[in-house]
Amino acid sequence: MDDANLYKPIDSELPDPDRARQLIMLCAARAPLPTSPEGNGPSEKGVKLLQEMRDNVLLILAERKLDLNVMATDQPSSAANGNVDLRPNEQNVNNRARTTRFKDEIQMCVVPPFFPSTFPGLLIGQ
Repeated sequence: MDDANLYKPIDSELPDPDRARQLIMLCAARAPLPTSPEGNGPSEKGVKLLQEMRDNVLLILAERKLDLNVMATDQPSSAANGNVDLRPNEQNVNNRARTTRFKDEIQMCVVPPFFPSTFPGLLIGQ
């Protein structure tokens, strides 16, 4: 099969992991099982075992049990990062604390609006 024709059945609008999944499934489904006319190739039992293995891999890919997204290393649940516990960035933590402190200080300085019509007895000079 020509390389240009290999990618035609794959939807170009899909994200890269899904496109990779489709390409692997297409290639695996089209791959011929080994045979040898001289009789020194795999036995009938071996060919059947290879067929079952290929079918199992295709099923795992089709059911999305295998994560093919190698770019998502920033997500803790991603298989790409090996489930490593990532510690938070120290500067980001400091910035969040500073932002919270500034917001609290601003909140303390804000005077609620005073509406004289609401409290007529408090007006000076009346």
